[in-house]
Amino acid sequence: MPHLIQQGLPPLAAVGAVSVFAVTAALASLGFGYFDRRVSSKTGLCIAAAFLSISALVLIGVTEIWHAYAAMLLFGAGIGGIQTLTPVILADYFGRNNYGAIRGVALPVQVLFQATGPIIAGALYDWKGVYTYSLILFAGSALLAGLMILFSRPPAKPEVSHEQVRLPLPDFEPVVFCCRSCRHHPG
Repeated sequence: MPHLIQQGLPPLAAVGAVSVFAVTAALASLGFGYFDRRVSSKTGLCIAAAFLSISALVLIGVTEIWHAYAAMLLFGAGIGGIQTLTPVILADYFGRNNYGAIRGVALPVQVLFQATGPIIAGALYDWKGVYTYSLILFAGSALLAGLMILFSRPPAKPEVSHEQVRLPLPDFEPVVFCCRSCRHHPG
């Protein structure tokens, strides 16, 4: 909001633009959830990262109210996509059984970057007197993240040993499966 006011927009217009971001993020979550079923979470995350990068670049050149609203629409769509699809791609890549451990390691790193981002932006503002450098850094970071997602591949699945495992069921004869992980009947 301070950047929008610094660019000459009225405070009420700046508040309105930021409100549009929040509503758009909520609606985009629904859209990206549907998109994931039709295309892929990887493609959706790349699009969301592109929205974030473009929104930062649009914010640099804001001179009119509609520029701010366009930037916040893009930013909201990007945030909605990231929030919706990040957990999906983690589960797709590493499996539901590993999701908690992966998220437990990733979340502190995410929070650390979210906490240091405003500090870096503030330091850049104090140093240069404008938000342009912070927005360029943000746009570049989002672009880099999108490229990393684009070129990522799911890890290789470990080989499963297919030794026979007997699983006793209550009040029934034991059922024989080829292994615990796939539950296929041998033969």
